[in-house]
Amino acid sequence: MARVLRVFGKLQQIRHIINSIVNSILPCTHAIFICLIVVFVYAIIGVEAWREETPEAFGDLFHAIWSLFSVVTFEDWPPALNPFPENKPVRYGTKSQKSTPLWFYIENTLRH
Repeated sequence: MARVLRVFGKLQQIRHIINSIVNSILPCTHAIFICLIVVFVYAIIGVEAWREETPEAFGDLFHAIWSLFSVVTFEDWPPALNPFPENKPVRYGTKSQKSTPLWFYIENTLRH
């Protein structure tokens, strides 16, 4: 009889853990959705700003999202995003890009 009571007590603890996990699924999906929106916005900015300079990394929205995902997860730094490639002269963007706050940040961090 004591064993049966212990099993029901442990089942109650397991049920509490499972309920906690199920209740945390919705807040986790909200957090993931917000992260995806942020990556999507930065991918759109990247496509608009660097489509001509690095078409292999920011040529379209899919490649921009993939490049951002690669950099954020530290999986790889796409060769197109290397600020100082060996076989290309250093180019610091177009005139329209230099007016954006993002370009101002990049310009100051790469030069100094």
